[in-house]
Amino acid sequence: MVNKTKVGLVNINVSFDSQSYFPYSLGLLQSYALNHLSNQDDFEFKTPIYRRGSVDHSLNSLLDSEIVFFSTSIWNAALSTEIARRLKEKNPENVIVFGGCSVPPQKRIEPFLIDKPFVDLACHGEGEPIFASVLENYRNHNWSKVPSVSFKQNGSVISTAPAPRIEKLDEIPSPYLTGLFTKLMAENPNEGWIGLWETNRGCPYTCSFCQWGGEVGAKVGKFDLERLLQEIYWFSQNKVEFVRCCDANFGILPRDLDLVKKLAENSQRYGYPKAVSVENAKNATKTTFEIQRMLNEAGLSKGVNLAFQSLHEPVLAAIRRKNISNDGYVELQHKFTRAGIPTFTDMIIGLPEETYDTFVSGVVKLIEGGQHNSISFYNALILPNAEMADIDFQKKYGIVTRKIEQIANHQSIEAATIPESEEIIVATNALPRNDWKRVKAFAWESALLYHGKLLQIPFTIAHASYGVDYRKLFESFSEADGQKTHLLREINDFFREKARAIQEDGSPN
Repeated sequence: MVNKTKVGLVNINVSFDSQSYFPYSLGLLQSYALNHLSNQDDFEFKTPIYRRGSVDHSLNSLLDSEIVFFSTSIWNAALSTEIARRLKEKNPENVIVFGGCSVPPQKRIEPFLIDKPFVDLACHGEGEPIFASVLENYRNHNWSKVPSVSFKQNGSVISTAPAPRIEKLDEIPSPYLTGLFTKLMAENPNEGWIGLWETNRGCPYTCSFCQWGGEVGAKVGKFDLERLLQEIYWFSQNKVEFVRCCDANFGILPRDLDLVKKLAENSQRYGYPKAVSVENAKNATKTTFEIQRMLNEAGLSKGVNLAFQSLHEPVLAAIRRKNISNDGYVELQHKFTRAGIPTFTDMIIGLPEETYDTFVSGVVKLIEGGQHNSISFYNALILPNAEMADIDFQKKYGIVTRKIEQIANHQSIEAATIPESEEIIVATNALPRNDWKRVKAFAWESALLYHGKLLQIPFTIAHASYGVDYRKLFESFSEADGQKTHLLREINDFFREKARAIQEDGSPN
């Protein structure tokens, strides 16, 4: 009897106390391989490592593996890298394969592989066919036959031809419906599971700060409707409380309304799922409203996120988001307000062509347009596969970056794990370093005074009854005289010092 090659699988995600995400990306890879491999009996797939823990614990689980696949993203890249390094150190014959969002595209892969000599293969794009091809060619290590990979050979970095997009997504069997997670659930009976759910793949937009459309592909493919309805039933039967949809634009297809109806129906009938999160389609105003209205009426969602990023036209042109209508978002905000459904808005700090004045004007415009509930401010991130990571793009806009420690919201901090970091923009041609600090302090200040409800009512009365501009109200606090209003000055100084620490020292946000 031939010994089977043991395949290690690592897809570490954020966990929330007793709840963790299913290792969905690995499930898709494995289900595709089991459906397409000619030599599937040669392999034994080990139970995936799916949540953060100590490096030693992960090593003990992987030491008997002969090939290990890491699905990497910004929330697990550092920990995955350290596990892989230590694993290669202990067993140099182990083949280490990296894929996922934290692997740069082929044109920028050389520094990545040189910096990580323990990585044997880096995978690009859709992973399912690559995963199967790596296993097909494992015995002879002939990686030149594998599409969409990069590797070192004789001191040079070699990249193979990109694989075409998967035409029919249903070539990938559902890891839920095929029972791939049954063993994982049985081995972790006290775990509450969060379902990741993909109904379509791709994005028609190519925003420069995002890697969805550029790396995954602009063409939107879809999974079969019947498969998706069965997966909803699976979530209900397995008491999955929270379902997070992975689509870039849920609501872009008319059938998405039918999926929401089924989610609501099952929630009412079986009690599960209890919550559903989707990324709204960018230009499907009517459908987005109906989807969110149904989710809220079913108790599956408590509010709607409307991500503006910026309201300044030159910014939207620079980040290739000009084809997404801000007017449509404003219309949605008013419709949700009239329907009694709270909205939440995202804005990004540090985007190209944004100035202090345009950023503050955007915040004020959102408030005047009815956003009285919440504005969340995020740092502009440099993601490995996004256009914004290109050196030429950064030179064009004078982008200056800084790596800071990443703090995951709602995640318990485990001392034995490796901290993650993220690269953020801290200055541009249009937003010099001092102005970036002013913007960051203004964001915190407006959140405290207005959306933190501290002075929202007096500000609203001053604006509505006496015509006082919101910007003037905010800046009167940020420019407060320290002699007359010592406490205000102390708060503002704290915000600015914190912004300086992020920008100059890489302090956590």
